Amino acid sequence: MSPIMNKKGMAEVILVVLIILLSIASITIFSAAILGPARQLSPQLSCTELRIQQPLEIRMACFDQDSGEIRATIQRSLNDVEISKIIFRGIGSEGALEEWCCGGSTCSECIIQERGATKTYTLEEVRMQSPETLIIEVDQCVLQSSEVEPCV
Repeated sequence: MSPIMNKKGMAEVILVVLIILLSIASITIFSAAILGPARQLSPQLSCTELRIQQPLEIRMACFDQDSGEIRATIQRSLNDVEISKIIFRGIGSEGALEEWCCGGSTCSECIIQERGATKTYTLEEVRMQSPETLIIEVDQCVLQSSEVEPCV
């Protein structure tokens, strides 16, 4: 074999390696540029997935007859579920329904607790006589309900 043949063979191998590297680079750029933003547009977790991950848990719910407030102690899990708004629903013995929210632009100036934290929310201006059940909802998904006890 002549040294010229070896150089020609080597040039073809280098060309093939360069084509493979360019292909890998173009696939990486495509996935970062196109698929990245597309993932952000994908829908939020389904209600079933939210219930399985249980990002919020009612630890205690009570009604203070004197102040007319419901106090709800909520524990947030450490998972990565993004919560921008919590809806609280109170159901009374007479079938009355009241709603409060925390977070979001249409809610009171309430701050949702950080991951892993426990917080007591005070739901003011309760109009029903005796709230019996408190429900928490995230992204139009009911996560949990709890009986409302008298505050001690």
